[in-house]
Amino acid sequence: MLKERLKRIGVWFLTASLLMGSVQFPARAEETPERVNVALDAEASASEVESGTDFTADKAIDGDRDTRGSRWGTNKDSSPVWMQLAWDDVQVI
Repeated sequence: MLKERLKRIGVWFLTASLLMGSVQFPARAEETPERVNVALDAEASASEVESGTDFTADKAIDGDRDTRGSRWGTNKDSSPVWMQLAWDDVQVI
């Protein structure tokens, strides 16, 4: 009888532990850091720009997600290509 009771209690604790471990509680407002796009304050440079376009590196970080022409582009056959961002101050990300 005692053995069965202990077994039931153990199963109950195991079930409760699994349920509590899978539940995600929302963070309190003061614990949620403000999201900041640090790229908006950077200076962008790149290895090249797609010929005949103005798809310069700065367009990749201008914050414009709606305009099709607001992007960085390179020539199709170029390899390797790169883009780098530089800031005046150290950034924490």
